[in-house]
Amino acid sequence: MALYALFQQPRLFQRCVAVSPDLPHGQGMIVKDAERHMGRTDIPAARLYVAYGEAELNDYERPFLERFLACLTQRPDSPWKLTHQIFAGATHCAVVAPAFQAGLVAVFS
Repeated sequence: MALYALFQQPRLFQRCVAVSPDLPHGQGMIVKDAERHMGRTDIPAARLYVAYGEAELNDYERPFLERFLACLTQRPDSPWKLTHQIFAGATHCAVVAPAFQAGLVAVFS
């Protein structure tokens, strides 16, 4: 939901913490939104933190994450600051608290 809001209303949000986003949902709808957004010329500045638990990234999910990260880092002139982190050994449930804390630090420092 956080990433959907970020890409639909980019001028409304300057910071976003997304922990374990479901990037494959809707046949990769969020990834497609990100690609459209990053193709624009008037991208407002934003800070984005994305995190996953290592145990939740499987062979199906990983390509969506890689495509998403590549899309957000391909523009050298991007006004975005992207931080991403994979927590070793953490599951979907276990990653929430440490990732949320790390995400707040990343987007507000």
